[in-house]
Amino acid sequence: MPQGDHIDLHRKRHGYRLDHFERKRKKEAREVHKRSAFAQKALGIKGKMFAKKRYSEKALMKKTLAMHEESSTRRKVDDQVHDGAIPAYLLDRDTTTRAKVLSNTIKQKRKEKAGKWEVPLPKVRPVAEDEMFRVIRSGKRKKNLQRLPTSPPSSPSSPSPYLSSNTSRPPPNPPSTSPPTTSAPSSAKPSTPSTSPSPPHWLLFDYAAHWAPSLAADLGISSAFIGLHNTAALSFFGPPSALHGDASRSSPDDFTIVPNWIPFPSTITYRPLEARELFNPGVLPDDSGVSESYRYFRSISDCRFVAVRSCNEFESEWLDLLPNLYNKPVIPFGLLPPLRDPQIDCEVPFHLIQWSDNQAPKSVVYVAFGSQVKLSRERVHEIALGLDLSKVPFFWALRAPEGWLPEGFERRNEGRGLVLSG
Repeated sequence: MPQGDHIDLHRKRHGYRLDHFERKRKKEAREVHKRSAFAQKALGIKGKMFAKKRYSEKALMKKTLAMHEESSTRRKVDDQVHDGAIPAYLLDRDTTTRAKVLSNTIKQKRKEKAGKWEVPLPKVRPVAEDEMFRVIRSGKRKKNLQRLPTSPPSSPSSPSPYLSSNTSRPPPNPPSTSPPTTSAPSSAKPSTPSTSPSPPHWLLFDYAAHWAPSLAADLGISSAFIGLHNTAALSFFGPPSALHGDASRSSPDDFTIVPNWIPFPSTITYRPLEARELFNPGVLPDDSGVSESYRYFRSISDCRFVAVRSCNEFESEWLDLLPNLYNKPVIPFGLLPPLRDPQIDCEVPFHLIQWSDNQAPKSVVYVAFGSQVKLSRERVHEIALGLDLSKVPFFWALRAPEGWLPEGFERRNEGRGLVLSG
């Protein structure tokens, strides 16, 4: 921990003293009298240096205040005007030009020093059209879309119990397979169904497309944020104010403690090494100019409701907490178990069953990182070295190219561990 940061960390955990701000106000009020007493007692070279410093500060203050009185200057152009360059009826007028006194950045800084505060405006990076509507393909989202649960077509449409009654408008009716019809008198001619495509009722998005809900709102389309993390992880990251703004986390140490908005006992925290690796891409802006926390902040703030990959049987207390943090409905849509492909043989190999039966209960370490994590070759070597030094039985489901394991790793751990590649 850097020197001096323990004070900030203690304040984040326990807050300020009850009289902190009153003592601070009194200290600032005494600074004027201290400066006056020092100016009266300072003699010799020390007094001259102090007087020179105060003189320059006052001169700069007067100059700044004078510049705020006029935002631009007018000066006469002394360049020689050629005949015929301007109409004859304008020759008797003096040609003037306007020049800005200060740039907006310098004016803002000097205005703050002068005490003229303004409401800060967020800095938004302009985004080109090709970057905004860029198609991002990952190759893994098709499987997740196929695993979404489908409702029976014959079930009547009923409002969800997780949507509160104070929403701005009810969710639209499910699309019907029959062509749209209109009621008309019997004498009227039958109306021809419209062939123009109807706009979508809902836009489902994840945090990567954080600009999507605002764009959908301009088009009159409701949007819902699909959170692929579980409810406990989303609750740990906190409300939108903790993701972006003055109350957001400012150091990796903030991820190593249980946040104060979790009212029940919890052990969900990051280790210091994990917190440092998370802080760089998670809180600090990346090459796109925004951070992962800002994407979550915009996605949660601009959507109508949040759908999470969870269920009441798995995370009941977290599902009760998250709507209060987000201040909007949170709907669990299940754990999305993978579909079994009948063309793929899912039988467990016999040698794997025989090996696991020979191990002691609760003694095998299972190592797997899922299909979304792409390990580098160096990380694979680090994990293999850790399993080598642990001297415990392990089963490693490795998704890596052939030949990425250290030389002789499987031979050294034969009988003690298994590596299933694929």
